Amino acid sequence: MKLLPYNKINDKVYDIRAYIFIIFVCIVLTGATIVLPMFFALPKWIYLNIAGIYIFTYVSGLLPSIIFILFIQAVLFKVGVAYVFFSYSLILNMINIIIISLCADRERFIFIRFIISGVIMTLFSKMIAAFISNIMSAGGQSFEYLFSLDVFIGQAKIYILSAVAAYLFLSIFNKFYKKPGKN
Repeated sequence: MKLLPYNKINDKVYDIRAYIFIIFVCIVLTGATIVLPMFFALPKWIYLNIAGIYIFTYVSGLLPSIIFILFIQAVLFKVGVAYVFFSYSLILNMINIIIISLCADRERFIFIRFIISGVIMTLFSKMIAAFISNIMSAGGQSFEYLFSLDVFIGQAKIYILSAVAAYLFLSIFNKFYKKPGKN
């Protein structure tokens, strides 16, 4: 697991314009998952996807991804969508970023690594985030709901869809990206 940005994925060396484009796509995807449910009735597995965070973490590494998610949380807090800065959502996203960073292999761009990270997030991220959130709020919250089949299936749809979307985006980007000055 590298902490700082990567300059290549699958032997493609990125320049600053490629990073800016990828960051823009990640901001748009993350913003869309926040704004769209305000105007449209969407299934949870669409509006809770983390494809933008997934792509950003895969390309940028752990530390820039933490900064990215803190920036998103600050914007949400400032506009009134998040009521507290250190929320369950922030904790969940931090755990997901760590899992994605641990599972990612930038030298070999392999689909199964995306799926494995999605499965690990399905199994553990919500439980860990609920546990940490419960400790921070000093509450006696029950965790029984986390072990239902409906919750598991819902989490699997969200995280595996996000993993597939991130893989497809990065695959297409890598296929068509050409470094400036090269044909």
